[in-house]
Amino acid sequence: QKKEGKALIDSLLKELPEAKEDTNKVNLLVLLTWSYYGIDPNEGVNYGKRGLELATRLNYKTGIAKSYCFLGGLYDLQGKVTEGLHYDSMALTLFKEIGNKPGIAYCYYNIGKVYQQSNSSEALKNLFSALKIFQEDANGNDQKYGIIDCDIAIGVSNCSEGNYLQALDYYNGALKLSDEIADKARAAICYSNIGVIYY
Repeated sequence: QKKEGKALIDSLLKELPEAKEDTNKVNLLVLLTWSYYGIDPNEGVNYGKRGLELATRLNYKTGIAKSYCFLGGLYDLQGKVTEGLHYDSMALTLFKEIGNKPGIAYCYYNIGKVYQQSNSSEALKNLFSALKIFQEDANGNDQKYGIIDCDIAIGVSNCSEGNYLQALDYYNGALKLSDEIADKARAAICYSNIGVIYY
């Protein structure tokens, strides 16, 4: 059974003391960073900075880029927009340099979500950039999650602009794909957002 949440964190924390100072440890720290996303963002930032420091020391560019990306997401979550965009932008630049398409897409998504609060056109530009990449690479569920999240975020942006029919199109697309991969949490978000529009 796949571990997640606190169970995953506990499992990773047990591995950490024995880990050698190599790229595997960077990957472990990156996973820890992201695992704290919905649990304790401050703790996530601490592990993200540890991962970034080790990845930089090893000149492990994928690890540096992922650390930047997850740190950006954690700062975004905390409402620290300046710090979030700083890390998101550095991650985007590095992911482009190493040609990591999923990484590029997630950075565009993070940046788009940040701009939703202040600049709708900039938000949509970044979200559509993310969606295009996810759609091109939609071979596995990770990419499908990306498509769903982009569709939901684009729907939210359209809804805030009063473009309710366009928002519905994106929510319904996200709902259909959520049902296909049996993701009940994302399906629930779609139903909720669709209900708000009809209300």
